[in-house]
Amino acid sequence: KSSIRSGLNLFGLGADYERESTRTSEFDFSGYSSTIKLKTTKSLNPYWDRTLTERTSLRLGGGYTKVEYEDVDLIGLSNYTYKSAYASMQHRLSERMSLQAVVNTSLYSSDSTEFDSTSLQVGFNHLISETFSVNLLLGPNYTKSTFIGISGKESAKDVGRLINMGFRKEFEVTSVNGSLKSTESAGGEGKMTRNTNLNLSMRHKLSARTTFKLSGTAQQNEAGGGSSDSSSDRTYFSIEPKLSWKASPWWTITGSYFYQRSEYTSSDDGAAESNAVYLTLEYVWPKESLSRWMDL
Repeated sequence: KSSIRSGLNLFGLGADYERESTRTSEFDFSGYSSTIKLKTTKSLNPYWDRTLTERTSLRLGGGYTKVEYEDVDLIGLSNYTYKSAYASMQHRLSERMSLQAVVNTSLYSSDSTEFDSTSLQVGFNHLISETFSVNLLLGPNYTKSTFIGISGKESAKDVGRLINMGFRKEFEVTSVNGSLKSTESAGGEGKMTRNTNLNLSMRHKLSARTTFKLSGTAQQNEAGGGSSDSSSDRTYFSIEPKLSWKASPWWTITGSYFYQRSEYTSSDDGAAESNAVYLTLEYVWPKESLSRWMDL
């Protein structure tokens, strides 16, 4: 991730390259976990922020993501690309209240499926007190789906809902966050899925260098994009306690335990459970000015 500021403008670019197992990367989204193959993701996300007035700002941005699977013809998944563009405007009514509007258009395409989506969301951010804030963003999402059906190429239209609401409360050494989100997206299975996610997390500072964090998530997946395929209907529950130690200003060591339970709502196959223990080592490079490197 990088950015550079010039006057009232901020130009930014994010680039990602990931290689991971389908056993974990696809499971949260679709429940797919029948094979273990490599998934490669490449993405670019540029944006431009422009300060229009003292109270109003504009952001224009986009994204390009390409996903490829190892032995894609043998595992029941499809390579796909995801392109998006958006415009976001924020206007500050007061020191504690601001309004926001976001227009987004995206195109998902694979060998057999295409989803063309356009959404509009409006909402606000409100600082109720110095330690308590809330936010709300909601609106419709129109999707045109094109796919290969029994009688050949078929299409469908659907209007879904997008919701993003949350809160943050801070105490002396503890902070609590919560959010409720409803989104629509597609993955390697080539199906549009509506995800409703409830998340709660707590962060507590044990000492100057040690922090404890506890987070829990409940999620429901169901068919989206005008589809009535119940195979996407699935519920999730997860919980993750995490302990971090800041060994130095740049190094952080974190240990965590992750438990997840998931179940298809359209079958009686029972629930699937997973357990994992993580040890994470993080290094944050000290910030240095760009001018120093230009002078070298």
